[in-house]
Amino acid sequence: MQLQAQNAAHAFTAFPASLQDGGIEGSREGQPSEILAVNAPGRHVDRNLTPSAGPHVDNEASGQRHHRNQHGQRIGMLTRFTLIRTIAIAAAFAAGLGFSSSSASGDLLAEIKERGEFIVGTEARFPPFEFVKDGEIVGYSTDIMTHIMKALPGVKLTRLDLPWQGILPGLAAAKFDYVVTSVTVTKERYQKYALSLPIADATMALVKRKGDESINAPGDIVGHAVGSQAGSAQLQALEAFAEELPGEGVKEIKTYVDFNEAFADLAAGRISAVCNSLPNLLELVRTRPDTFELVLPTFGPKKYFSWAGRNDADSATLVAFIDEQLAELNRSGVLAELQEKWFGGPMDLPSDMLPAPSE
Repeated sequence: MQLQAQNAAHAFTAFPASLQDGGIEGSREGQPSEILAVNAPGRHVDRNLTPSAGPHVDNEASGQRHHRNQHGQRIGMLTRFTLIRTIAIAAAFAAGLGFSSSSASGDLLAEIKERGEFIVGTEARFPPFEFVKDGEIVGYSTDIMTHIMKALPGVKLTRLDLPWQGILPGLAAAKFDYVVTSVTVTKERYQKYALSLPIADATMALVKRKGDESINAPGDIVGHAVGSQAGSAQLQALEAFAEELPGEGVKEIKTYVDFNEAFADLAAGRISAVCNSLPNLLELVRTRPDTFELVLPTFGPKKYFSWAGRNDADSATLVAFIDEQLAELNRSGVLAELQEKWFGGPMDLPSDMLPAPSE
């Protein structure tokens, strides 16, 4: 299967704030379909980060903004310049492509088959789920989609590589058909979107610098600066966990436009730990064992990754199709094989329903 990468045209139109996710909050005649990846330049930002009533602190040397939570802990924020610039670029892809997946027939799956193209939003900076290698989007989700597209003969898969903070707003605005990127299941997203059957475990964990003896369990981050991705469920889980810590709590929570930046700061000693989902951290430690070390046990409730569609009548056929395909891949053992390939072992995932999240 060949994957082509190209850049979308730049346009400077931001998604309306009302469309922001509140989640802080193929084959042709039996042959594999061509997959087209449209790479999004620029950086990620979160429009939903709203300062608390505490005082703002600008760190001019790092270009990072912070605010304090109710316990006086500093929480990192992105600069206004980066926010405006990146939101504009993130929205540019859909606007530049001039695509809207609104279905006149009321059946999105039928429309996809008729147009011969399935357009999905992806954040290809989340290894091993989805990432770019040699100009191609590869990873666990790519392998899953290779199997799914066999059930759509004659349909081409186009993956728009977008910043995470534009993925769910773009879906809500009908800028593409579906989201094929790792979406942590939260109660708010469960109610707002048509989330797929689970594709992987998403339980939260921490990673530290190799050999740092000051952190041996999640609770040891008291007094330390820690980080996660802006606008992510991982950040939300970290903030909730920090609120429960005794005494002074964490020294600071820094936010980053993507996890690679957080890992770079961790390696450089600017923070002491990063919160992400366990499968991602297992891959990080596997590929960089001399730099990073996993902090166990995990913390918080059991969570899952899924994909997402719009929760409307037009999308119902597509949502059902994706779930049918995922269920069959799970029952047949294909998902377990792909998990062994990308994570080093299989995951116990439900194949009949997505469990309702507790938070």
